[in-house]
Amino acid sequence: MTITTNPNFDMGTVGFKSETLMEEAMKRRMFLLNSIVAGSLSSRTAPHAMATNDRLRIGLMGCGGRCKQLLEGLLPRKDCEIVTLCDVDRSKFGPVVAMVENTTGNVPDRVTDFRRMLDDPTLDAVVIAVNSHWHSLATILACQAGKHVYVEKPFSQNIWEGRKVVEAAHKYQRVVQIGMQNRSHDYLYKAADFIRDGGLGQVHQVRVINMLGWAGPFKPKNNRGVPEGLNYDIMCGPGPIVPWNGKWPLRHTWDFGPGNIWDNAIHQTDIARWITGLGAPKAAHCSGGVFAQKDGREIPDTFVATWEYDDVLFHLQASQNAPYKSSSLGTGIGTTDEMPDWLFSGVSLEVYGTDGMMFCGRHGGGWTVHGPDGGLKRSVPGRHDTPAHIANFIEAVRDGVQQNVTPEEAQISTVMAHMANISYRLGGRRLEWDSANERFYNDSEANALLKRTYRNPWIVPDSV
Repeated sequence: MTITTNPNFDMGTVGFKSETLMEEAMKRRMFLLNSIVAGSLSSRTAPHAMATNDRLRIGLMGCGGRCKQLLEGLLPRKDCEIVTLCDVDRSKFGPVVAMVENTTGNVPDRVTDFRRMLDDPTLDAVVIAVNSHWHSLATILACQAGKHVYVEKPFSQNIWEGRKVVEAAHKYQRVVQIGMQNRSHDYLYKAADFIRDGGLGQVHQVRVINMLGWAGPFKPKNNRGVPEGLNYDIMCGPGPIVPWNGKWPLRHTWDFGPGNIWDNAIHQTDIARWITGLGAPKAAHCSGGVFAQKDGREIPDTFVATWEYDDVLFHLQASQNAPYKSSSLGTGIGTTDEMPDWLFSGVSLEVYGTDGMMFCGRHGGGWTVHGPDGGLKRSVPGRHDTPAHIANFIEAVRDGVQQNVTPEEAQISTVMAHMANISYRLGGRRLEWDSANERFYNDSEANALLKRTYRNPWIVPDSV
């Protein structure tokens, strides 16, 4: 397969040379928002566009539930081919192989070591849908191997390694799309337009709601040893080898990610920051605890986080103990034009301005605006659309179109999550943030948590 360099891309200036490409990009709401609202986002096209008559050869890392959801957006496409599956657990292959074969007639190759997939010189891109402690290293290795990357969020286990992903994407000129699929939802562009055009007046406060249903305490299944067919060393990867107890608590310890709440909440905080045009916060603090799920976990099941901006206060209220709350997607509303009941919406956000306030859904659900008198001023429906985000990734690789979320922009939102966790781990300490250098001001304990200790050979290098 021949990969051609997009002649209209200039890595030195990070911009467009072609008026035609500029016109096309300007038609996309995302380019307008990135360049005007967000300000901090680099407006770059995919540096390597493909010949339009070629099929994108894709490998998947991770064959769990999220992989199957992403396949629903990939398999119908005639310009893609799923050629390789990777999972450390061989028992996961069967259902995914069946999905691919039943839809395309092709049987993909299977490997348990991600590096073997990267050895294939004909592979153009990889989709990474494993636990977040693997996201950064896998993305960096893929970029070094010349592959474009679609990686699920949160795309880093800590602030430092997220920056290394940004560096790798630029150094190897790869398209790295983060699975923040809300960035491809049309109704959210409309919400951003409304706010940017002054529909709420001066925004002064943002509140994000992430109230998840009761998951119950973690209960190990057995202690009979690692099952046959599971490569446990690679499963633990950059983290330590922890005792096997039948059901690995991926999202319950700091060694393996930012926590189950953040796996969901990062969507809402990213949306809220993006549509209001906020960049990096200047300070953060977080308090909470393990109040209900008494199972030895380190990561809180309930917390409140606050980020400070010059003129805006940004809050997140989060819990895993709220079964009375629901998501628009879970109720089916996210696939229709129906509006949710905002009182019982568990994954949503609120934007408060001097002239009105906005309720906004994450899994579809659209948004509504209410004026100072409480009356409804505007109502815009919206649907959840992961395939649109996948399509944007494919088009960025094939045709050089603008990415709807770049690693630089995703890094800002992901840093917010890590800031909150670091504050919590330090007893709810208020932390002041130096965004230019991605360090905390005058706090050695907080800065010690910017990076982890990696386990050989699964090490994120200082120089990517």
